[in-house]
Amino acid sequence: MYDFGTERDNSCLFGDLPLILGMQENKGLFWDFAISGDTIWKVSDSSICICESGTACLELDSREFPLTQDDLFIVFAGDLLRVRDSSQSFSLKVMSIREDFIYNVNIPSFTRTYIYIKKRRHAPLDKTQKECILKMYADMKAYAQREGRFFTREISEHLSTALIYEIMDVYKHLESLDDEPFTNRDRIYFEFISLVEKNCRSERSVSFYADALCISPRYLLQICKDVSSQSPKRCIDDFVILNAKMMLAQTELSVSMISDKMNFPSPSFFVRYFREQTGMTPHRYRRTSEEAI
Repeated sequence: MYDFGTERDNSCLFGDLPLILGMQENKGLFWDFAISGDTIWKVSDSSICICESGTACLELDSREFPLTQDDLFIVFAGDLLRVRDSSQSFSLKVMSIREDFIYNVNIPSFTRTYIYIKKRRHAPLDKTQKECILKMYADMKAYAQREGRFFTREISEHLSTALIYEIMDVYKHLESLDDEPFTNRDRIYFEFISLVEKNCRSERSVSFYADALCISPRYLLQICKDVSSQSPKRCIDDFVILNAKMMLAQTELSVSMISDKMNFPSPSFFVRYFREQTGMTPHRYRRTSEEAI
């Protein structure tokens, strides 16, 4: 288990919060680490999170999830997760699986439960469920690290499939208890969010995402309002600003280079857009972040 910012140099500061950059340099299939204290975490690979002790509030996509001991929380690649209001004893165990490995796991009828998990994220665990998940993950990691075996990857893949089924089982029990049925609008909304996560650095128009979803901008507005109470433009702007802030805080790229990377027509347009969304210029935001270090 790795505590970022101490054993590994994988964190920087985002304002007064450590920003976890993930384990992108790690070449293994599985790895785990611990989070304690208030944090902003840029998720590089899908991860299973279990609160080992204490309490905190997780903030994701303008939604808040209170977390207590033995609670399960799932994050996906591309998420920008804020951990705040954490108690002194708060500790979150994070177990990550490389994204390309997950994509090779073939599970029938996975889509509906996957979208449900995307929507709910949080689930309480009983003692048996927690022990089972931790043991299965430990077995996966142990098998993946074995050398001189002919079928190491195949064994790891089957264990990974079993773990995903275990996670699905936890959420399926919750799904059956939920009064509100999962609708086609929910599916479209989460497809929209997934597209924004992948494309927000290059595309900011509502029409682009509506076209990608084969629906009208007006219908996309109705769906976003119904599901999240936000307009699609607000969702897009939120992701754009989060990514811009991350680059301003964690890199030495000039404002002009960030503007170019995020496909703005000019640096002055980017500065004006950033100020309209945050109330300060990119330069001021960067200075504020540096002063907090």
